[in-house]
Amino acid sequence: MKSGFSILQVSPTGYSKNSVIGGGEKYVLYVDHALRRAAAEMQIAVKTSILVLDGEAGTVVSDHGIDSRSIAGRAWDPFSIDADDLTAQLSPFDIIYVHQCLCHVGLFVAAHAKLLGKVVIGADSGGGEYQLIKSNPDIARIYTRFHAYSRFGQNSFSEFDVPVHLVYGPVDTDVYDSKPAGTRDPTMLLALGRILPHKGFERIIDALPASLSLMIVGSPYDEAYVGFLKEKAAGKNVTFRKGLDDAELRTLIKRAGLFVHASTHFDYQGRYHHKPELLGLAPLEALSTGLRTFVSDAGSLPELAALPGCWCFRNAAELADLMQAYAAGTLPDP
Repeated sequence: MKSGFSILQVSPTGYSKNSVIGGGEKYVLYVDHALRRAAAEMQIAVKTSILVLDGEAGTVVSDHGIDSRSIAGRAWDPFSIDADDLTAQLSPFDIIYVHQCLCHVGLFVAAHAKLLGKVVIGADSGGGEYQLIKSNPDIARIYTRFHAYSRFGQNSFSEFDVPVHLVYGPVDTDVYDSKPAGTRDPTMLLALGRILPHKGFERIIDALPASLSLMIVGSPYDEAYVGFLKEKAAGKNVTFRKGLDDAELRTLIKRAGLFVHASTHFDYQGRYHHKPELLGLAPLEALSTGLRTFVSDAGSLPELAALPGCWCFRNAAELADLMQAYAAGTLPDP
């Protein structure tokens, strides 16, 4: 075994049902898995761990069986985090990988890691950008380099004098594999994601042919939007599911005939969302199982159209045409 290194991923919020960041949190788990797998294949000794900043002090174990550390604090308030506690957690590691790296807390963590002489890697998994870094881009130099999940995500770092490495994904293909798991239901469409306006679920409902059913799966984080979607769905074969665990989600993805991801820069109230999708983890997971997938042209999603079985639509009319073609069995090659 070759001598290696240790890496600590720091995420403002842990991957849990009580969290609000979104699917981007799952990158933490996938990066950990990818690091461990690559280290084993390359016979390099790598120690990995995860630190979350929104819990009680002490070690916790996630639902995915990965050990993670936690210190007390509020995910978006650096003044709630004890700097001595943070430093104690960062000190034993060689590399500090900061998620939501441009937000206030992300910069707070990176600054402490930099002062400790660590290699500091930043990833923009959402969470916004702190105003100070916009007016003072040299602050970004506290990072050694940035990791972008997509070409679209690279744009987050275009103003900073820091190297950016593009590495797509990762997604856990051991879990989301293409092995058959029963018969798919060609009439069942699946849409997955937190129920928030920028996800554009209403666009799928509007385009749904009468011969198909739609299942929307996700936690409802905007009650007004949920109400709007249910009004849209009246008289159509649309169901809403929430509170499913990962195993149940995988079962649905393996059973569905089509996955549709309709995120949008402009939501149903006309509000603009600058970064609606930095990668699109849900459609990437679906594609990994061999499930045919439609994605919108929002954010990074068009980049997924290079993958087998993925179609990209630019507007409501194109989505409606694709849905009708799918229902008729005349779907053209992507």
